[in-house]
This record gives sequence, structure tokens and C-alpha cells, in this order.
Amino acid sequence: FHHTGKAMYLDAALNATKAFHYLAKDGGVQAVFMETFKWFEEYPTSPPTFVLNGFMSSLVGLFDLAHVATEARGKAAARDADALFKDGFKSLHALLPLYDTGSGSVYDLRHFTAKQAPNIARAEYHVTHLNQLATFCSLFPEDKELSKVYTRWLSYHNGHRAKHN
Repeated sequence: FHHTGKAMYLDAALNATKAFHYLAKDGGVQAVFMETFKWFEEYPTSPPTFVLNGFMSSLVGLFDLAHVATEARGKAAARDADALFKDGFKSLHALLPLYDTGSGSVYDLRHFTAKQAPNIARAEYHVTHLNQLATFCSLFPEDKELSKVYTRWLSYHNGHRAKHN
């Protein structure tokens, strides 16, 4: 929409947010971690896997949609995307420590939800996580907590490891 000006694209994007309100088992993309934190699944599964890069991509999309919709149609049109983004960003803050291995990141949380071994993110996915975190750090420079995680995870990429006993 931003490039074409065609309202049908904006309408489709706003309509797509409906799936974010429904659990995956009900045809949506939402999962809830520990009955508290809303998460938007990259690929809905049962049990949920809580894939980090897919979730952060959805947050970027919701953030962009809220801003583009506000510019095009006013705050009312963007309210839902903005609320979804804020709920998701709160979940990101709460759950991000669960993805930290002390030497990198995990791709998902199947070690919690499916009681499997951790799915360690290979280097390419860890870099994806870094790039996504960098995006949020640039959008929210006042977010010191997120900045600390980004800096620590960048140090892992450069070979540093967390202290150990």
C-alpha cells in the first residue's frame, strides 16, 4: 500500500490481523506461553514451538501496519495492529531470556513445550535474531533492556561466552 497507494493492500493487511486474535487450534496464529504471554507463531503447531525469528518478524509487520494505517486512515484503523504489537512486544521482553544459551540463542522453545532437547539456532538464525533485535533497538533507543540483550548476543556471535562456574 505504501508504494502503490492501492487501498486493497491496506485493507488486506488490516484484515489479516484477525488471525492474530485466535489460537492456532482455532485457525489463528496465536499461542500463549504459561497462560500469560501472547505469541504469534510463524507456523502454528501443537504444542506451540514459539519460534523467535518468526515472532519478531510478525512484530515488525504489526508495527509497520499500525504506522501506515494511521497515516492513511487515522488512529482507529491502526488501533488493533498497535495493540497486538504492544502485547507481543511485552511478551518478547518477558520471554527473550528463555532464548539465551549463554553462547548464542535457541531457535524456538520446544525444550519447554515439547520436552525435547533445545533447538540451538545455527549461526544464520542467530544473526537473524541479532538483525531483528537491532531493528527494535533502532525503533526504541530508550529500551535499555533490549539493548543489553542485543549487545550480549552480539558478543556471543563474536565468540564470547557467559561466565560459568
